[in-house]
Amino acid sequence: TNRTPFDLLEHEAEVVSGYATEYSGMRWGMFFIGEYANMITVAIIASIVFLGGYSVEGIGWLFIILKVAFFFFLMLWVRAAWPHIRPDQLMWLCWKVLMPIAMINIVITGIVMMI
Repeated sequence: TNRTPFDLLEHEAEVVSGYATEYSGMRWGMFFIGEYANMITVAIIASIVFLGGYSVEGIGWLFIILKVAFFFFLMLWVRAAWPHIRPDQLMWLCWKVLMPIAMINIVITGIVMMI
């Protein structure tokens, strides 16, 4: 999805809804149809890759639909619950938290590979 967990606010105009404030009607609808089609496609791929295909004869399509719905609603829930992060907060997180964790991970992996 192109919203909350993965987008960053860059300008004051984007505080409301970013580029969507400039569009209305059919143009606005086309953006969101494309976004939700992308979310459904990702949910289909994730459900097949991570939860396997259908395995029950006859009603396998029902299990695929349930798995896709699970991933789709998981994405919606994360997007609704996740706060907007300012670029300076993201930079702090990456440099002060994630980079040391990555370095420790590389060192541990190197030690394990030597053993």
